Amino acid sequence: MENIDLNKIYEKSQLKWLKDSTIYVSVAGSHSYGMNTATSDVDIRGISMVPKNYLFGILDTFEQAVFSEPYDTTIFALKKFIKLAIDFNPNCAELLFTDESDHLYINDIGKSLLDIRDLFISKKARWTFSGYSRAQLKRINTHRSWLQQKNTIKNPERKDFGLPETNKLIPEEQILEIEAAIRKKVDEWNFDTSGMDDATSIKFKQEVTDVLLDLKLNSEMFDEYALKSLGLDSNLTEAFQKERAYKAAKRNYKNFLEWKENRNKERYALEEKYGMDCKHVSHLVRLYRECIELLETGKLNVKRPDAKELLEIRNGSWNYEKVIEFADKSDKILEELYKTSKIPNEPDRIKINNWLIRTTEDYLNK
Repeated sequence: MENIDLNKIYEKSQLKWLKDSTIYVSVAGSHSYGMNTATSDVDIRGISMVPKNYLFGILDTFEQAVFSEPYDTTIFALKKFIKLAIDFNPNCAELLFTDESDHLYINDIGKSLLDIRDLFISKKARWTFSGYSRAQLKRINTHRSWLQQKNTIKNPERKDFGLPETNKLIPEEQILEIEAAIRKKVDEWNFDTSGMDDATSIKFKQEVTDVLLDLKLNSEMFDEYALKSLGLDSNLTEAFQKERAYKAAKRNYKNFLEWKENRNKERYALEEKYGMDCKHVSHLVRLYRECIELLETGKLNVKRPDAKELLEIRNGSWNYEKVIEFADKSDKILEELYKTSKIPNEPDRIKINNWLIRTTEDYLNK
């Protein structure tokens, strides 16, 4: 991209070594997908080496630097980036595969990292990318419910939940103790996947989750069963449930007000028109398609060949029913591709680790 002055980023930082230690910087986000519009923010992601006192000492730490001005920028410490990329975190995985035309700076270390980028590719993408996609769907559904209730949603009152106006039925300390006991009980029900490789463990847990969903069991019901298993007095249980429901309603209302106050006007106009956040829809579609392509071809296509269609989706070309149908169909496709794809089950951790050690040693010995 033209007219991006990286010096303006480093001027914002108190880390005087950051500029000279940076190994790679690329445009990210909508510009890297080819989905940017005239009003799109510029997203920049980068990777940096760190001085030896940050590696060996305990007084200084650095994992990433984040700037909001003049561009939305994150520069990761190399080790932090490697950890995220091994797990095929979509944001970091995409940074490895942005188009060369979007690279703003790269030195020999950055080039050697991109030379081994295929070592990070694995079937873990099936879960990380679809997980991000489902997170978009959750936001879509949340905003959709707010839009549908915008004229009726109100600040919940304690009396709405059968609670006294001033005093809690049970002390806050006791509420927190019960919450902790529920978490402990639910954790006891979690399956032990030690000994499995990461991909198998993730797949197993996801399949268990899918079975539970088929049985109409969700996290809230697990909490309900856990609460019952604690053997609390029925009156105490009822009081806890009421206080908990009120607290959840307050949290949802607070989120609603923040959304209402901070939403982008142009984006909200589309939400009003189509009954959902179309930008989230376009990201959902993009993430699913990236993942399907990766499992089919072994290549991550960050610069989107379907950018024009994705922009149309962002502008409201899909209705809600089509979004749900697409998401469900994509999950089924990914489930089959997970079985048949030729890409590795796991990233090549040994080669990546050896590269990291060798690269860090060489950097420190200069």
